[in-house]
Amino acid sequence: MPSWAPSGRGRTRSRTGRRYFPDGKRLYVAYRGAGVVAVIDSAIMTLITTVDAGPSAPRKVAITPSGARVYVTENTSGEVSVIGTATNTVVVPIPVNQGLDGVEVPLDGKRVYVADRNNARVAVIDAATNSVVTVGARRACHRDTRCC
Repeated sequence: MPSWAPSGRGRTRSRTGRRYFPDGKRLYVAYRGAGVVAVIDSAIMTLITTVDAGPSAPRKVAITPSGARVYVTENTSGEVSVIGTATNTVVVPIPVNQGLDGVEVPLDGKRVYVADRNNARVAVIDAATNSVVTVGARRACHRDTRCC
């Protein structure tokens, strides 16, 4: 691991999600176990800062097309941390549900889609208000079909 990588025990400090800033100049990397998102200058691969993104398990990272916000899923607390990129600080934590994993922001930047793997559903966040607007219905999985 690079010298700037957060410390932790064993694999608990592993990288779990990373995304490049829209202009490609910065890289946001979630470190599970350390509870931080590292902000890296991608041209010279040096640490700019770290952002405290939850108790211990930041998972995946998504960035708005404008680059104004970074959304980070936090597996243990069940929150999505919203990081303002101008200051690289958490603007607001959005409570969703424990077991969060993937996160995506479409090109229009109006919604944020969050995978809730514990409940096999998707939560939708309104990016303007940073609030959950809907949670998709849970789908029942059967042995003979692939739905999860």
